[in-house]
Amino acid sequence: MGIFSINCTAINIVLSLLLLTPSVSFGQSCGSIQNCNPNIMFPYRFCPPGSGAPVYRCSNNPNNEPGFSVYKVLSMPACAKLTRGSADPNSSTMEDAVGNRIEVNDPSAWDAIVDQAIDKWNCLCNFTGSNSSSTSCCLQIVWSENPSDFEDATTRLGEMQNRFAIGTTCGVTCTGGVLRQVNGFPLIVLNNTQSLTQKNQNSGLLRRSLYTGTALPVGPTNELLARGFTVYSLRDVMLHELGHWLGLFHPDETPDCAPGVVKTGIMKKSVFGNENPNELSDQDKCAFMKLYCPTLTSVEWDEIVNDDPNVGGLLLHISDDIGIIRNVECDVNSVSAFDIQGRNLGDMKFAFDASSKRLEIDFHNVSNGPVLVEFNCSGRQAPIRRLFLVQRVN
Repeated sequence: MGIFSINCTAINIVLSLLLLTPSVSFGQSCGSIQNCNPNIMFPYRFCPPGSGAPVYRCSNNPNNEPGFSVYKVLSMPACAKLTRGSADPNSSTMEDAVGNRIEVNDPSAWDAIVDQAIDKWNCLCNFTGSNSSSTSCCLQIVWSENPSDFEDATTRLGEMQNRFAIGTTCGVTCTGGVLRQVNGFPLIVLNNTQSLTQKNQNSGLLRRSLYTGTALPVGPTNELLARGFTVYSLRDVMLHELGHWLGLFHPDETPDCAPGVVKTGIMKKSVFGNENPNELSDQDKCAFMKLYCPTLTSVEWDEIVNDDPNVGGLLLHISDDIGIIRNVECDVNSVSAFDIQGRNLGDMKFAFDASSKRLEIDFHNVSNGPVLVEFNCSGRQAPIRRLFLVQRVN
């Protein structure tokens, strides 16, 4: 479970996490709105009532499944650190097509790769702050040369251990600066076994290895690896295994939560070798954000603007707990609010002037920061949802 595995077809290895999609640039700012199809569900792990093993269910609103609690990391932003040890790769040498030797796995890059991977997940829900500056409640990551640490050491690039255990709390907690679960401590193990690397003891060359670059390794004359050498992106493994720890599941395994939809992204179960690093797909982002910040995934951008024409975008200035919105093109009969986690903050008092299309809302029970405001209108079947960044000016 939670593995990056390999399918030995030609030089491609199908790891239980074979990334087959093209890379996607990660250029959006933290906390950006993500357009997610409300009809597409994703697989999540849930704690059933009482005790017992977690169950897998399809959901497009995992924080509000009647009778179930979704399993996730309860202390965000998430943090992860790689711990050095005797099982670390000390040489990852291969050959390019003309016989030049190449080191494909650079230990000096490991920490930055971990930081970048966890920061990408955190950034989606505006959990800011760099992982490099975090010091407590961090997930431990280690290398292992022991085949018994893997379900199948010949095909698993990495594995998430001690992930999901049901206890009094549904999820991973932070206690005294340490991550805890009822069955121990969560851990990501990276594969440095002979079973995977197939290291030649005479030449010292590896046949298979994780690589650390932002592109496929090449020799001094830009030649690709010679036939018979296969590499897999450590960046992909980090994103994938961290996704498992954060509560995501393979979308292309049972249960199939979106039949007929082509599955894309870093959380697919398998990855081909000798490919450039991949990135988070829209499906990856939606699955994560529906779990940790659903407010940012379900906004309908109707033409509703602030009362202050000098204030653009999402910013809504609040004075004496009153926020004013204009150009509301419907007869408003109720207003409610939700926080970034999707929790209902309740109905809000309001006054609506249909002639001027001006809506005044009482925000006394809403803190500064992002909030999803939902307007129900007469004669309109679906509500209007608008995300604001609430900021008090007095």
